Amino acid sequence: GLIPTHANKFHSMSTTSKISHLFKTKVLGISPDVKTTPLPKLSLVLLCFCLVSNAMAQSNIFSFYGFMVHDLVKGNATDIGYKSGYLPGSYFLAQGASATILGFLSDRYGRKPMLLLGVFGSACSTLFFGFSMTYTWAIMGRIMGGVVDGSWAIAKSYVSDITDITNRTQGFITLSVAWSFGLMCIYLFN
Repeated sequence: GLIPTHANKFHSMSTTSKISHLFKTKVLGISPDVKTTPLPKLSLVLLCFCLVSNAMAQSNIFSFYGFMVHDLVKGNATDIGYKSGYLPGSYFLAQGASATILGFLSDRYGRKPMLLLGVFGSACSTLFFGFSMTYTWAIMGRIMGGVVDGSWAIAKSYVSDITDITNRTQGFITLSVAWSFGLMCIYLFN
């Protein structure tokens, strides 16, 4: 009689369930009686495919770019070292510079077209980079890849669009797992 029924359920939960319950009730302000909405699985699977492919395109050069720069640049070790740093850095610089623009375009034209542009652009830029015969072309290929790869920010916006407050954390966790899986695949297969 004196203890509410949901309090009895709380004490019989595992530690992880207790933490999840406290987060939902105290932080998010969701009543314990509210059921969690199921995740839109097909949308998340396709989104995870985009993130895995972009994570792989982003990090595929880390195992060989030093050797590639050594072959493309004729010079002393200091020049090769500097230019080896510019090659991966150009991708992330271009990605940072274009993220806001891609976010604006995804608000205007939709998340899916911009995610598809990112996957298609990453594939094209990876081919361009792979067939480059000079250091300048290799840098251009990496810059092209960085410009079109704003998928992480767009994916977060897309998850916010397709989920509600009861399942949004699961959606964001799925994004992190997909990105980590893409990075893990590159390091396993290189």
